[in-house]
Amino acid sequence: VKAIACFDPECTPSTSNPGNGGPTDPPPPTPAVFYWSDANAWPSGAVPVDGEEVEIEEAWLVYLDITTADLAYLEINGVLQVVPSNEPIELNSERILVEGELNAGT
Repeated sequence: VKAIACFDPECTPSTSNPGNGGPTDPPPPTPAVFYWSDANAWPSGAVPVDGEEVEIEEAWLVYLDITTADLAYLEINGVLQVVPSNEPIELNSERILVEGELNAGT
């Protein structure tokens, strides 16, 4: 799904690639494998915090190695894998949409 906000009546999105006249395909997702606790891996440069809306992108594999903040929304389009631990790891979110994979347990 592509959403384009346009408030000018003459605004129209481009549907062709000027190079060959064909449809413009979005670039492929950037693969990423990282731990939830790694602030440097997140696009914001910080681990998600209370009230945040978070998306696990399609090409991402994220290892959940810590209890999450109380998220407002979590959308999983890639893979979220809970890391086995001797301590409880909690996934806290008001709402969760799983389009990809959520793996926990053995």
